Amino acid sequence: DFRLSILEPLKQNENIAANFKESKDFPNVLNRNRILHGRDLNYSNETNSFKAISLLLFIGTIVFDFENDYQKITATM
Repeated sequence: DFRLSILEPLKQNENIAANFKESKDFPNVLNRNRILHGRDLNYSNETNSFKAISLLLFIGTIVFDFENDYQKITATM
């Protein structure tokens, strides 16, 4: 299903939720743990801002499309 394939990057993107020890394997990506626990003090830059905005836009687009599909399906019932 095409919709499930769109979600694949989120399933494969383990680095954003990696713990501190695992996150050392992903030095150039956003990592929730390092940012929230203050271990990455260099995250506030333009590149990381664009990465975060891009991720939010990607998730928002998927949710919007799923909601529209759901509404179309339920409207025909």
